[in-house]
Amino acid sequence: MSRRSLTVWLYLSLAIPAGAQAILILPFENHSRSSALDWVGESAAEGLAAHYRSPARYVIRREERVAAFDQLGLPPTIGLSHATAIKLGELTGADLLIFGSLEGDAEHLTLGARVLEMRSPRMQAPCQESGKLADLLAIQDRLATDLATTAGLAAFAGADVGTNLLEAWELYIRGLTAGPSPQQFKYFREASRLDPGFLPAVFQLGRISFQNREYADAVQWLDKLGPGNSNYLEANFLIGIADYHLRQWEKAEAAFQVVTTTLPLNEAFNNLGLVQLRE
Repeated sequence: MSRRSLTVWLYLSLAIPAGAQAILILPFENHSRSSALDWVGESAAEGLAAHYRSPARYVIRREERVAAFDQLGLPPTIGLSHATAIKLGELTGADLLIFGSLEGDAEHLTLGARVLEMRSPRMQAPCQESGKLADLLAIQDRLATDLATTAGLAAFAGADVGTNLLEAWELYIRGLTAGPSPQQFKYFREASRLDPGFLPAVFQLGRISFQNREYADAVQWLDKLGPGNSNYLEANFLIGIADYHLRQWEKAEAAFQVVTTTLPLNEAFNNLGLVQLRE
């Protein structure tokens, strides 16, 4: 019952709906002269991912992508050849691979990307969007729409990243790439302070608290996520484990039932059974 959240997610990610399209989005390469824009490469990948998640599509999560980099012995921030990018796509089981680059300076930014159909294989025409760096979120939105149209991504959801505040979004991205966890927590907490409704940052705060066995804090953060959130099931799995350690048996049972009624996972059923024996 003390499983860490990444391992928990690996169980949840096995429940991808049959026939769902898997998409791997790589961080955009920084072709500018400024290392201060490195975070924008991760931002572009996370921003596109937020748009493409839907019941018919599975966007491979950052943790899985980082694990694939590790398996190939690659640092997560290096520029990749097309051959290496394809290997990553094959390793993660992606149907579509999205990769791109960024150029710009402290004022202006250009994002460009392409979609590779892994099964064909076939490369779609490149898409590009530009604007002021201060309008990064809008640039990402437009690029997501362009790529969806070019690649024929059905049922484009048009979701957003969860905040309209660029400062909060930047803190969130820097938190994803920072380490160790205390530093990550500082970034996510400040992002949440700037925008209390920014649920991706709240979810990360809950996961870090869970990993640190601060179970009461974890539940407090994770309870903020509702049924429409893409992290809702993972959050409830973690809440169930946290409440188990807090000896809140009824709450733990309710949290695991949220998962089992949606996903028939043995791990969730086993934990549910353990909780029910405690009651």
